[in-house]
Amino acid sequence: MAYKSRVQESIGIEEELKHLDVMRMSMKNLKASDIKIIEGLVEDHLHKVRHATHIYSFDWLFSRKTLDAIYGFFKTKREKTYWASFQKPAALTEQDLNFELLGEVDGKMSRSPESHKCYVYKIL
Repeated sequence: MAYKSRVQESIGIEEELKHLDVMRMSMKNLKASDIKIIEGLVEDHLHKVRHATHIYSFDWLFSRKTLDAIYGFFKTKREKTYWASFQKPAALTEQDLNFELLGEVDGKMSRSPESHKCYVYKIL
């Protein structure tokens, strides 16, 4: 999605090998050689995306440690950042983050009848 929207730089951080394989195959099919893929835990690599203006995280099942690292990341950023997340507004309020809720998107997971609401925030 980021590649097709012609962003200047897109970085994927992924720990699971099967998801890395899918990401790499997708990039190959798109002929997207300029996408950076980082293998590992999000919390270990957030410093590499300090300049990010838009972040999408499939954080429905993220660990508390990973979520805390992401919240900490936003608390130290000086610039506004847009974040698409499955974390409800109450979670951001609990973390004392200053944000504006821009919208909500209902979605279903592929190969599953489960639906989840994705929230789009501007972190101020």
